[in-house]
Amino acid sequence: MESFIHGEDLQTFRNTWKDASEGKEIRQKIRCKNAQGDTLWLIASLSAVKDKDDALSKIIFIGLDHTESENEKQALRKKLENQG
Repeated sequence: MESFIHGEDLQTFRNTWKDASEGKEIRQKIRCKNAQGDTLWLIASLSAVKDKDDALSKIIFIGLDHTESENEKQALRKKLENQG
């Protein structure tokens, strides 16, 4: 997990994973890292899948790349701060 999740978001993601494993449906924005170490922003959905005995079988993680939008938002925020 440490090689994929951004260090500043690691504990938050661990808590999110725990919540998902308890059956909570999760949708949140998280920072990840690609193989080159670049920051990526994902809109992530996590859902628990249970077996026939109602025990946790797996967690499905679906991530939508939100990096371009997040970078544009940060650039705009920086521009506005520099004008003020």
